Amino acid sequence: MATQHQPYQRISQDANIEFRYYPAATFARVHVQGPNLLNTGFRHLANYIFGGNQANQSIAMTIPVVLEQGTSQHDGHVSFYLTDKNAPKPHASVVQIAHQTGRHVAAITVKGFVRQSTLEAIATRLHATLMAQGRSCSDTPEFRYYNSPWQLFGRRSDVLFTLNDVPTP
Repeated sequence: MATQHQPYQRISQDANIEFRYYPAATFARVHVQGPNLLNTGFRHLANYIFGGNQANQSIAMTIPVVLEQGTSQHDGHVSFYLTDKNAPKPHASVVQIAHQTGRHVAAITVKGFVRQSTLEAIATRLHATLMAQGRSCSDTPEFRYYNSPWQLFGRRSDVLFTLNDVPTP
């Protein structure tokens, strides 16, 4: 069975920037601090996925795993999409169930194995491009990872910013 992913609609594309609409969605989310946000956050989420919840049941893994950077490289949120908006409550208080409203984003898809520093450089360029175009967007990037850390080939990551100047449908 294929891994479910958060749906989105591609609105348009301008060079390598894709403009998308993500409908409202529910996420399991954890706030993390430290040198390796993604690994630290995913450990907490994995516990929730594998039965660390009030229903004591496993929850299907979805993609992507999302890293929303905070005000520094050592602060942020890690989350993953829940297919059931009524997912069981986590045992660990660090894991929160968050509901996100529909939103428009500007995204760049990166293929292959890339370092986090490369994704951050792409985010800096994307943000600068959006600002030069007179767009209003979030100040901090969101990174989306679609593959396990052990998969070396056929990898995909997205870098995106939420757009503030596009009305939701």
